[in-house]
Amino acid sequence: MGASHEGLEIKEGMTEMSRSPEQNTVGTETRLVDSREERIGRDPRSVSQAELRQLGHTPISATAAIRARCLDCCAGQPGEVRACMALSCPSWPWRMGSNPWRAPVSEQRRQAGRRIMAQLHARRQNPGSEPGPGGETTPAATTVPAEAGAAE
Repeated sequence: MGASHEGLEIKEGMTEMSRSPEQNTVGTETRLVDSREERIGRDPRSVSQAELRQLGHTPISATAAIRARCLDCCAGQPGEVRACMALSCPSWPWRMGSNPWRAPVSEQRRQAGRRIMAQLHARRQNPGSEPGPGGETTPAATTVPAEAGAAE
């Protein structure tokens, strides 16, 4: 049974035996170890997006992938991820699903974002108008197409 958190499906217990035969071979290759063949995972840089999807992977950000791994490590329990004491784990600072190294957003940047969103909202409310510099809407300029064959 899989767990889900913020739209991420965590597939627990998906072993080689529970995958289809196609899934077992898509992401693998063989190598020789002590004169016997051993199956290993392929380098993900050589796997196509179609093959990744065939294996059950979906496009997500690196931060979301780390969060999903932390949830997997903690049996799908967000509270356990929050309480994690594996301080030496490289994923520990990322476990809450945000980049701990990103600089905080300045108030000036927040205000600019609010203005842009207000303009987008106004544009959606009034498709025939365009936002002015202060966010107010004005009727959009319209052009009338010239009739075909009109004299210039």
